[in-house]
Amino acid sequence: MHLGKFNLVCAAVYGISRLSEPDLRAVNFADKIEGQNLNGSLIKEIEVDTESSCLLECVDEERYYPRNCLDYYQNGSSTDGVYLICPDEEEPFQVVCDMTTDGGGWNTFPRPRDGSVDFYVHWESYKEGFGSLKSEFWIGNYCLYRLTASANIVFRIDMEDYEGHRRFSEYTTFSVADESDYYRVTIDGYRGTLGDSLSSIQSMTNMNFTTRDRDNELSDVGNCAEYFKGGWWYNSCHRANPNGLYQGGGHAQGVSWISLRGLDYSLKRTKIKLRPA
Repeated sequence: MHLGKFNLVCAAVYGISRLSEPDLRAVNFADKIEGQNLNGSLIKEIEVDTESSCLLECVDEERYYPRNCLDYYQNGSSTDGVYLICPDEEEPFQVVCDMTTDGGGWNTFPRPRDGSVDFYVHWESYKEGFGSLKSEFWIGNYCLYRLTASANIVFRIDMEDYEGHRRFSEYTTFSVADESDYYRVTIDGYRGTLGDSLSSIQSMTNMNFTTRDRDNELSDVGNCAEYFKGGWWYNSCHRANPNGLYQGGGHAQGVSWISLRGLDYSLKRTKIKLRPA
């Protein structure tokens, strides 16, 4: 038995302490097992002064959820689909995972755009998320904050025009602040075939998120989200409008990316993806 402090684990199953059973006792583990996934549950390890004090300081076994799609991928999941993740100590939430593109493990949204969901919505909708995981959706700015606060994140966007040309842009630095900072974005480190329409001229880095009812951008001629019909990290106003009107509208109101087809061409599909670096 160790001298001094002990590495002790008190196990509880689904919130019911196993120490309540008279024939069970605390066990001294020589090797640390903190953070290990055991049949979908997470056992935590704590240090206590004596074995008997474990009766008072026992840490319950907690349900374990992977932090992101990459965790699932690295543990053997290889099928695209809906998964449940928890990047922090708050409630888990559902995401769509892309397990096949460029090494897999991507949290992806809004999925291929087909026009079935209106992206010209208000602040609260962008905060909480909207749409359908089975078609197209916005994951929610609060979830974006949680995802990017827990790891260094790579941002990728794939786009396709109506002639079947597909291109991508990838950024090695991406993070979103919390709501008190208006979901301010940081983005940098471009590579790809699509061209850099996010971090170069009229960069969206350090821009606050803007919606039709929350004007947080730099334009002095009106609300960019109101004119360009989508919520985004507008500067004054944009060189890319991934959440614009499907199949067009007026000048630069469509799903546009200036370095691909210009601002007056509305692209057929977009898919935004996030993955730990």
